[in-house]
Amino acid sequence: MINNFRSKKLLYILINIGLLFIVGLLVLKTRDINSMSESGCLFWIKIYGVCGWISLGIALYSWTKLRKEFICLYNLFLLLLYLFTYAQCLLFVFDLIPEIISIFRYSPKCDILNAEMFTILSLICFHIGALICCKKPNLDNYHIIKSTNNSALMNTAIKKVGLIFLAFSAPSFFYNLGSAIIIFLTKGYRALYGYDEASGLSLSVLDKVVNITSDYFIPALICLLIAYKSSRKKRNIILYLLYIEIAIGLFLGGRGNAIALLLMILVIHHYTVKQITFRKALKYSLYGYFLISFLTVIAQVRGEMNPSILKYILVFFNSFGKENLFITAIAEMGFTLYPLIMIMKIVPVSYGFLYGKSYLYSFTSIIPNLGFWDIHPATVYSRGGVWLMDVLNLSFGPGYTACADAFRNFGWWGFWILTLFGMLFGKIYSSVDKNTINNRPEIFAIVMIFAYSTLMFVRGDNVYLVRPTFYIVLPIFIMIKLIYNGLIKSNSI
Repeated sequence: MINNFRSKKLLYILINIGLLFIVGLLVLKTRDINSMSESGCLFWIKIYGVCGWISLGIALYSWTKLRKEFICLYNLFLLLLYLFTYAQCLLFVFDLIPEIISIFRYSPKCDILNAEMFTILSLICFHIGALICCKKPNLDNYHIIKSTNNSALMNTAIKKVGLIFLAFSAPSFFYNLGSAIIIFLTKGYRALYGYDEASGLSLSVLDKVVNITSDYFIPALICLLIAYKSSRKKRNIILYLLYIEIAIGLFLGGRGNAIALLLMILVIHHYTVKQITFRKALKYSLYGYFLISFLTVIAQVRGEMNPSILKYILVFFNSFGKENLFITAIAEMGFTLYPLIMIMKIVPVSYGFLYGKSYLYSFTSIIPNLGFWDIHPATVYSRGGVWLMDVLNLSFGPGYTACADAFRNFGWWGFWILTLFGMLFGKIYSSVDKNTINNRPEIFAIVMIFAYSTLMFVRGDNVYLVRPTFYIVLPIFIMIKLIYNGLIKSNSI
């Protein structure tokens, strides 16, 4: 079985390398876009869009065959990665990009083609990296907890850690939530998320501490949701709390964290309660269609002063027959190609390559700025979205992607950097399968918390990956191990 798995993995790696080679040849053929006509640019944009569909299909198929499951963290992450970096290119194949959000309104076609070529190379490299580090299902390379008693003790440790962090973070979380609702209702969405300079306030040390501690609330509930998987009543109480947080998050216009949390609930339910069948998947797909469509309504209404729940509902139903909200939402996600387009125009013409500085300085984000710097070095070098917003003098957050950061660091040769990110996510996400919850519940809990905390890395910079890992994931993992070791010692006395 192991040899069979290795043979399949090698085959899929070679297939993706072959795809990378073919696309690379196409890129070499079309790199001289200055002499290309407008119709020629449109033709090649569509060709690379087809390549995107092919690469996505191969990636999902190869991972599903290797891991023997379609519904899993990696496939969800990969879909989001393609949506946020390449969705408009995929939609362009079928001429489905809504005019109101079309990237063609803001950028020349030759610039779009340039960014599209770099992105497809990067995405293929990402999946090659993931395949290289993909683990065989059932976690054969881990020491399995064979003792039912030890497994129960580990579950108890996860429960205790969940309760500790819940008590620790609840006051800060509800204080922040109440403050956010007040700011949103009185000053609006832009003030809440820092886009309105007139409403922006510098945070005190106490405010920063409150923000950090409140970040443990949702991970604590994820621990408890896993620990109480066998108790339907307690599990439902936790779910109600999580659903309320999702609903409030959507009302406040913060779509990313709400969707990330909803996806984690779905995956946890799939692994711990009942696996999602094909029929269930179809039903959830229908729910997903309406939810994604509703995200467009949120984007339209959240900027208004004093928006009500009724306003969201009315705009949603009034849109029927007028526009396809689902396609608009997908196209809006794909607008995150814009940062790469702009970076390819200004780097290295106006700003030099960073040559890895953004990756190195992202690790400084774990060091609080206690007066050492006027501006934190992570903000200067690693917060690509903030830097681009400032350079272009934008009044909105353009988002950011790993592809944009790769080009900012190494230019056209930067696409290979995505291989390293693929190796990281492939290794972590292939640590979880249907047996992990029983064999290694602490691994399952930590991977779920990691996935929730870092999911927005698909449209953010490296800080979205580094800070949650060091501030949230590692402390919780260490606490689980410490409490588990304590329980083992107390039981052996």
